[in-house]
Amino acid sequence: MIRQIRAEFTTVSRWLAARAAESPILEGQSVTVVHEPIDEVTFVPGSREQARRHLGIPDDAFVVMMAGQSVEGVREGIALEGLAAVARCGIPRLLALLIGHSSELAAERARPTAARTLRFQDPAGLATCYRASDVTLVASTYETFGLIAAESSACGTPVVAFATGGLPEIVDDGRTGWIVPSGDVDGLSAALLRAAEDRLRLRAMGDLAAAKARDCFSSGAIARRYVEVYEKAIAAREG
Repeated sequence: MIRQIRAEFTTVSRWLAARAAESPILEGQSVTVVHEPIDEVTFVPGSREQARRHLGIPDDAFVVMMAGQSVEGVREGIALEGLAAVARCGIPRLLALLIGHSSELAAERARPTAARTLRFQDPAGLATCYRASDVTLVASTYETFGLIAAESSACGTPVVAFATGGLPEIVDDGRTGWIVPSGDVDGLSAALLRAAEDRLRLRAMGDLAAAKARDCFSSGAIARRYVEVYEKAIAAREG
């Protein structure tokens, strides 16, 4: 039935668009990438010192945030490889900031690494956690887009992530964060160590990440992309 109509399809990442192109159902159909929007009012850069005071985190800690992670075997957001990378990197005064329903269990797995757990997931609280962190670690096995990475970037916090799904579209490797091959725990660990060893570069990367997030993932930017898709569809019908 779909083959018999002319339609405009959208996906949230180039990775997902490539999967759609492999489907015989969508053969000959137009597929346009329109990323997910972020809340650019809530997820903005802010004072790291103020965020840490609010959360009771020491100023001299190197904070690695992991949000929405699971250790119960769920394919998306598995924390075990990320926790292993944190344990291996050997960064002094490292604190793992673990957010989400599995945070307590993840903290148990993180020992002897120091960990702080939080269960709230309201947008303002998450934004405070991003700002309090030095990097956000996204060790997802599957990720169609990567909303956590986009939100962290918008708050000016660089991301270390696997090259999974849409994550390489959010994080520019070596410029706004680091991308390593999926499953490469040593690669994650090395990227965390590079981040800790050059804090000035890390701050500059955070500024670039925030600028990219505003340009690419704000609601206004995404709305303009959808307008383009509708205009393209209207022009095709009129033609």
